[in-house]
Amino acid sequence: MIEIVQDLLGGNRAMPSRQIFYGMIAAARIKVLRSILEEGPLNATKDDFYDKTIDEYKSLNKIRNDYIHGLWYTHASGRLFISERTTDDLHFMEQREVELKEIEKFILRMGAFVQTIRRHSHKRRMKQPSSPQTPSPRLPSKDT
Repeated sequence: MIEIVQDLLGGNRAMPSRQIFYGMIAAARIKVLRSILEEGPLNATKDDFYDKTIDEYKSLNKIRNDYIHGLWYTHASGRLFISERTTDDLHFMEQREVELKEIEKFILRMGAFVQTIRRHSHKRRMKQPSSPQTPSPRLPSKDT
């Protein structure tokens, strides 16, 4: 997502995109990304890739939070159950079974998400004109 933040902020690699992204909790990240995308004049011509990316980030983050903050139980048979957090004090009384294939699917989905962002960032960088390189300073010769 750092690449997405950087792109929405104008594509300047000198921008502190990583610090901006990690300096916020996920809910704030989503709001800020949406705001920059929808209200930033630099992003008026952006396609729906960015909306879809923010939506997928939000969805994956919710699943991750459910797993991380849920209360896990292991049955004597080895089956796993999770009680997802709610505002109800007795939420632990309700649980659902989590099969390995659900977690595997989530991991594959996260991997696909990362690859989609990397491919997009790579294509974007390839379209940008290369900046002229600053010549290296010459070392003084032995004669000087």
